[in-house]
Amino acid sequence: MVKEGKRSVFVPSNTKRIAFFLLADIFISLFSLYAAYLLRFNFTIPDPFLTHFTKLAFILITLKILFLFLFKNYSIIWRFYGLNEAKNLVLAHLISYSLFAFIVILSPEFFTPFPREASLLSIWFSLSYFWENCVSLSASFQTAIPRTSC
Repeated sequence: MVKEGKRSVFVPSNTKRIAFFLLADIFISLFSLYAAYLLRFNFTIPDPFLTHFTKLAFILITLKILFLFLFKNYSIIWRFYGLNEAKNLVLAHLISYSLFAFIVILSPEFFTPFPREASLLSIWFSLSYFWENCVSLSASFQTAIPRTSC
């Protein structure tokens, strides 16, 4: 027999949904940024570029999560995820990356050495956007499937 406390862990709630998507976004962002570094440096990242990776990742992911919250991407009903939510996801990314580029331009010594190639940010943007949309759409499909009872 399952105790009531253990059963409540598996009951869906708004807090658990937000926590899941927040952790998924952080993981996807870290993975995408590291993959972009790997692609930029042909899978051998020089040590000087890795020294500032955590600082860069922290700032960029913080900006991204902040704008995802501001655009209410964590408070949507996944069953009705559509083009408007995808547009908000793109806008949140564009604004967070633009703000990050502005921060890098204002204080380049804070990020030195930093691979300033546009391909790095564009690769990270596209990888991150692709995987976040996959997670969002899979949640939308999951809630859209009718459940039958036995």
